[in-house]
Amino acid sequence: MISDIYYDPAEVIQTVESMLDELKPFRYDAYFRNILGDGLADCISRWDANIRARKEDPFTVVVCGEFKRGKSTIINALLGEDVAPTNVTTETVTVNRICYGLHSNEAVLSGGRRVSLPDEDLKRFSLEKIQKNLQQPLRQLILRRPVELLRSVTILDTPGLNDADTDFSELVEETLQQADAVIYASSVSYPLSRSEQVFLKSVVIPQKYTRLYLLANFSDILESEQDYDSIREEMERRVHGLLPDEKVWMVSALSQRCAQKGWESPNTVL
Repeated sequence: MISDIYYDPAEVIQTVESMLDELKPFRYDAYFRNILGDGLADCISRWDANIRARKEDPFTVVVCGEFKRGKSTIINALLGEDVAPTNVTTETVTVNRICYGLHSNEAVLSGGRRVSLPDEDLKRFSLEKIQKNLQQPLRQLILRRPVELLRSVTILDTPGLNDADTDFSELVEETLQQADAVIYASSVSYPLSRSEQVFLKSVVIPQKYTRLYLLANFSDILESEQDYDSIREEMERRVHGLLPDEKVWMVSALSQRCAQKGWESPNTVL
């Protein structure tokens, strides 16, 4: 009987780094850059940097989904603390990296520069004003909090897809490359819309993550068990067309936060 096979992490890292080194000519050699084009060559450079950085990262969960799907409330419910800014006026405008540490907020700029921010500047209009004053986009926000779960898990809170003001799809797609697992937030009001199905099929599924969690949020707005069952069945029907073995999780992040704070549930019927 063969015992369980295991991998030596150090050897795996060395193998991956050797493979990345073999790609260096495609990034730096003028002949290959001319064939590939600067765009693809620069993309390979970003992949290289992301992969090399990942070996030092803790387990990383990326939370993504369309605009106003309650992603920030989901994150706060997971952490048991209001870390991610919520509601429309504070919708994420860049990637929020939420990790363990003493309470602090940093805006990451190009060239290694960083700016410390108070909690009140995490609101959308404040961040957009800061970007305008700095005359450059924020690469990401780093939010450190002394929450026990963050000792072993880093959470990446992404901007909403299909935002009416800005197209964040490229930024979200790049962030997904850092994921060990993905939480995709949908809504019971729009049970896996056509655009959400397209994004899952074209961007999320090809990444082949360790784990994908499909959440149908805002279940607290449903009025009866019949509504609950109907929405769940419709979500499952649409999901199984893309991922036959995937489960749909009906959740209410708001109800969870209310329970954590000792407040009355927004839906006492369900």
